[in-house]
Amino acid sequence: MEPRRAVADRAVADARNHIAGRWCDARSGRTQEHRNPGDLTEVVSRSADSATADAQAAVAAARAALPAWQSLGSVRRGEIVMRAARLVAERRQEFAETITREHGKLLSEAFGEVDRTVDVLEYTAGEGRRLGGATLPADNPRTLALTRREPIGVVGLVTPWNFPLAIPAWKVAPPCSRAAPASSSRPRSPR
Repeated sequence: MEPRRAVADRAVADARNHIAGRWCDARSGRTQEHRNPGDLTEVVSRSADSATADAQAAVAAARAALPAWQSLGSVRRGEIVMRAARLVAERRQEFAETITREHGKLLSEAFGEVDRTVDVLEYTAGEGRRLGGATLPADNPRTLALTRREPIGVVGLVTPWNFPLAIPAWKVAPPCSRAAPASSSRPRSPR
């Protein structure tokens, strides 16, 4: 999120798209307002009203960045995920208050979600150091057959609204810190 602007005694967060390392508006220029469910007169945030063209630009940028991400290695990728954990922990209060204002959760539940997010990020950051493969039998005794996990592509996700910080962390952090196999429970996309 970008810097906040004061509106009365509260701040309104402006969430823009982050594509190819820069913040940008939706290509349409449209935004949408998000209101506090406990006080519908309060605008909590405005976000880019993104559409297909914005998603396509994000996917193209992610594909372009993939070789550099692959070259970092799992330990360095894990360190980046750990940095994300530290940043979320440092902004614990802000995240919890925002979740409460945007989603109507009790503040204690919002703190629990933020803490769980930090736990998930820390755990998956460590997975980068535990990355392993398998040595497999080969038909020739002079042949070594093994598997190696590495990032293979770009993924997209849509998550439910009820855990706006924790669920995206559960989905994004593991494949970022290590090359994780695709979920066997993933939905099949129509072709």
